[in-house]
Amino acid sequence: MSTDGVGASFICRRPRRTPATAVNPTTVPFTVGSSTFVSIDPGLTDLAVGVRAELTWPRLPDGGVDVEGRGSMPSFGDDHGREFSISSATWHDAAYHNSARQVSLRLKREALDRDVNVDSMATALPTSKTAQVALYVDHARASLAAFHVLFRHYKDERPTRWKTYCREQKALHDICMRIKGKKRAKKEDVVVAYGDGLFGSTMRGKRAAPVKKLRKHLRRYVTVVPVDEFRTSRVCSTHNGVNRERTGLGEEEDEGG
Repeated sequence: MSTDGVGASFICRRPRRTPATAVNPTTVPFTVGSSTFVSIDPGLTDLAVGVRAELTWPRLPDGGVDVEGRGSMPSFGDDHGREFSISSATWHDAAYHNSARQVSLRLKREALDRDVNVDSMATALPTSKTAQVALYVDHARASLAAFHVLFRHYKDERPTRWKTYCREQKALHDICMRIKGKKRAKKEDVVVAYGDGLFGSTMRGKRAAPVKKLRKHLRRYVTVVPVDEFRTSRVCSTHNGVNRERTGLGEEEDEGG
């Protein structure tokens, strides 16, 4: 607390949270006999494209699981026919974005019927980001003159915004549960390798998809392992250590395809 004899001020600090231990491909907490592996490749057209595979653990001659040495690394089972994809169009429809846009257009058409062009009125307001007093006064006058009309219009959009938020949360939950697969599975039992590719959030002709938001929300349900995608489209997965590029000629030219 500090005071100048007239007023008092208080400085409050929130204690730092202990950051969670990051999981990388070498420290994945596999559960022997019960772990499910899911690989996801995010993008712009498809929010998530994934493959689900059951892990097969090596067995000792007595039937036990080999948990020591290099033989303890699990292998993937047959994943044919288990692919799934979640398109960006499905996300926007489930998140109420398309319906909210129709509601917004309808409200603007109703305003035009009353001879009120909301877009023109909003864009005609002088900017408030200025250091000149005269320009800021012009902004204040124009804003006060248009306040009642704009407030009446945007007040009708408030229920739509709240419904959009609720539908977004429900859509994220449904997508995460679809990726998780088993409803009663524990967070440690489902390991998701999430592609950490770097690309723009938007592209001409493509609607933005919440790739980072989905990855952050998915951490509440499963164990997410970010995987670097550098040169994964050019380097053969079989000979990654040798750094042999794919030739597109099949297994005869590049062993392993």
